[in-house]
Amino acid sequence: MTVALILYIPWIYVLATNLQRASATTDWTRVSPGFLYLVKLWTLSFTAIFFDLDFGFDSIWTYLLRLPFILLIAVAIYQVCRWTSIVNWLFILTSIFVPFLMLALPDIIIGGKRSAVSRYLISCFPGVQLAVAYFLASNVKNRQWFGRVALATVFTASIASCTVSAFADTWWSKDLSYFNARVARTINQEAIANRLIKDTIVISDRGNDFTNMGDLLSLSYLLEKDVRLMLLTQSPDSEMLKKYPAPLVFRPSEKLRSALKQNQHRLEPILEYAKLFRVR
Repeated sequence: MTVALILYIPWIYVLATNLQRASATTDWTRVSPGFLYLVKLWTLSFTAIFFDLDFGFDSIWTYLLRLPFILLIAVAIYQVCRWTSIVNWLFILTSIFVPFLMLALPDIIIGGKRSAVSRYLISCFPGVQLAVAYFLASNVKNRQWFGRVALATVFTASIASCTVSAFADTWWSKDLSYFNARVARTINQEAIANRLIKDTIVISDRGNDFTNMGDLLSLSYLLEKDVRLMLLTQSPDSEMLKKYPAPLVFRPSEKLRSALKQNQHRLEPILEYAKLFRVR
């Protein structure tokens, strides 16, 4: 414990001296998306261990096809609690529910979406896998037909999910970055249309929740070479904007929106759901 604390001291110093920035960078976790949104992400996160096909976040099929796997997890946990020793089932239950509830309860009580982020739930997944593995192994060993069917279904679903997701350009787990590939294709189309006039420029800043920088890095790998990125920390210069035929704006903060409005510019939606606009 002491060694771990000593090793962590440099990070404690960084957090202490940059507390305001750290708080602002993680501010997005305190946004309350609603209980239904949380339930959807919990369902997706826990079932994705065994089955993960993305038909769209709001598609009913995304959730209906996961119901058998929710039932599988529930039955597996019940069987572990019913047929194993207290040491075994207590270990599995605590490994699943302690980290989950530490995230989920604050989200429900005071608001937020920490438990909706799949990577924060990784510590819960080994417990779920152990419970399901015990259920499958015990039923296959006892030559129960439904155990064999369940095992074959889990293997088939996992292989299919890995194959499909490997060739996809986005996935439900991308959250804010879900539309990056579509945004890049749209910007590249604009660049091709403007190529005979001038280079295309994409304006952005750090965003309302400080998450734009990561997505801009992602976009930079997908954009055409004649697309320029202009990252702003202050109001854009009107004279600079006149140099380009139709500048694009990606996920502008309220501060950037206000600055453009004060300079007599308006934002024309191109992909409104992805917050990509054209400056007029």
